[in-house]
Amino acid sequence: MTPLRQNMIDEELAKMIAKDFQPFSVVEDKGFKNDCLALNPSYVLPARKTLSQKIIPKLYDRQRESLQAELSKVSAVCITSDSRTSRATSSFMAVTCHYIEDYKMKSCLLDCFEVSERHTSENLAEELLKVAQE
Repeated sequence: MTPLRQNMIDEELAKMIAKDFQPFSVVEDKGFKNDCLALNPSYVLPARKTLSQKIIPKLYDRQRESLQAELSKVSAVCITSDSRTSRATSSFMAVTCHYIEDYKMKSCLLDCFEVSERHTSENLAEELLKVAQE
């Protein structure tokens, strides 16, 4: 298998893990290994550490650059936020942007993070500004 093909499959694996909320350890599961071997015997699954420290961060950076380029072309963006508290009483905030491109509405999650401060308007506004500036 060529290095280019290996990298392409690694990236698709990273996307599957992100989309399906799979743990990085899925690459160590016997059944998953067998399925990958059956599909392509020359493909070498990356180690969990390689996946989490190299492949996913590289994919994140590429996706982020792509989104920034896309957003630089639109005339207006709407940002929404939503806060939730888990059963374990951890509080999270999700920030999403919405925009129109080619007469179609698009939405993209910009960030989802734990909020450790009190939910005052000042603290939430500060968090929103951090995300918007990024």
